[in-house]
Amino acid sequence: MKVSVIVPIYNVEKYLPSCLDSLLHQGLGPGEYEIICIDDGSTDDSGKIAASYAARFRQIHLVRQENKGNSAARNAGIALACGEYLCFVDSDDYLMKNVLGWLYETAVFFQLDKLLYDYRQIPEESLWKEGKEENWKKEELLFFDNGVQMEADKAVPEWKIAWNYLIRRSVLTRYGLLFHEKVNFMEDQEFSFWLSHCVGKCGYLNKKLYCYRTRRESLIHTFMDEGHFARYIDGRLQLAFFYQETLEKFRRGNPPYLLTPVTGEILEDRMLYEIQGVFSRLLRKGDKNLFEDILRRAKEGKIYPYPLRLRRLDLRQKGKQVIINWITFLYPLEWYLRLCMAVRCCGRGRKKRCG
Repeated sequence: MKVSVIVPIYNVEKYLPSCLDSLLHQGLGPGEYEIICIDDGSTDDSGKIAASYAARFRQIHLVRQENKGNSAARNAGIALACGEYLCFVDSDDYLMKNVLGWLYETAVFFQLDKLLYDYRQIPEESLWKEGKEENWKKEELLFFDNGVQMEADKAVPEWKIAWNYLIRRSVLTRYGLLFHEKVNFMEDQEFSFWLSHCVGKCGYLNKKLYCYRTRRESLIHTFMDEGHFARYIDGRLQLAFFYQETLEKFRRGNPPYLLTPVTGEILEDRMLYEIQGVFSRLLRKGDKNLFEDILRRAKEGKIYPYPLRLRRLDLRQKGKQVIINWITFLYPLEWYLRLCMAVRCCGRGRKKRCG
């Protein structure tokens, strides 16, 4: 088996046919690859649609489970995968025509552990159509000795997502690499971090082969709504805790994976990025009760206050961005953070009175 494609499914009846149709046109024979669909307790007709495809095409396998979340669905797919390489495709997205066949051949020919490719954003109503194929030249492929080197290279976009690469399955089994099922939002980031420290030779192809659908009801696009905001904040806080815990292990000389001398800097940067992002969103929202709760948890977890980092200021930027940089730079000062929240809440109260 050459490639295993893992497709977690949850309430995507409108988009699932496009996803599966695209995966059936990948330049591989039915016996050369498998499409593992994990129905994560869908309450719409997604399960029925997947079952109808599985009945007609032998490369499609359907597994049903109670709703456990995207991470658990992907982990279930990893456990079932038999391919030499595997990839993840979200069930509301799709691939360009005949992509997997030559991605696999490229990965095998150059003996790559990971082959990264670009993606394009598509509108919500977009449907897959059997169009022209993408072509590429060898000169367009960049090579790296390992994942950390690729992540540090400025020519490679800083993505922390799970669905735009082909990965050698033995890397995951060798290190027991799985998605963290307790991280309920942005779980790709933790997985991507460990993956970068586990893979050997990598390649990057600057071709938009994956089609990422932007949906209004998608959690990542509605995190400022009342129903999702607290979950979004909690997810980013959990990521900050994860990076802090891993950083402490690294400093104690107890690395669980192939950590490198630059790992400490990467971990620290990611931890600061997440906690700074948490407070930035909280201040924009102006929810004082949630702010106090998150601040308390951050202090108890010893990720706040964090040190001021001058190197995080980009002095080349101008105008409004410079002001934003200095505002967020001072977040480690609790009195300043509370002042920002008080000003925000005062502004919101004045606006309500004026309305």
